[in-house]
Amino acid sequence: MKTVFRNTLGVVIIALCASNAWSLTKCWQMAGAEEVCFDITNHGFVRELTGVAWAMTPQGDMCVPLDGASLFDPLHNVDRLEFTRMIGLPIATHNQVHHTIFELDPATFNGTWADQHGVVGGVTFIGNSKSPNNPCIGPVQP
Repeated sequence: MKTVFRNTLGVVIIALCASNAWSLTKCWQMAGAEEVCFDITNHGFVRELTGVAWAMTPQGDMCVPLDGASLFDPLHNVDRLEFTRMIGLPIATHNQVHHTIFELDPATFNGTWADQHGVVGGVTFIGNSKSPNNPCIGPVQP
């Protein structure tokens, strides 16, 4: 689908809406924290993230929904994924909204993570599906 806009200077701007849409699944292990998996849907400039985090806690397995967006940052040559946990994990914050940012090398998908509390660590790409012992079901399927 092609949409044409004309700005005030008379320059024609063409937006290709549906032709570049795609969707895929990617998973990461956050050092010192949980495994996260996202269904990533490309909407052109921005990619939508819908996923689930899995953590093993003393109380048992914990599965938490995630929601966010992703952009490529050409200035720093990183893919930046920003997402929010709807419920805090015991290893981070108790029952609060929790904001996390991944900065990933676009060639390897590995990188670093940081949250709004200043906690940082490495993040390792583990593949296109969650690990076999991950019990979480939800927006991301194995």
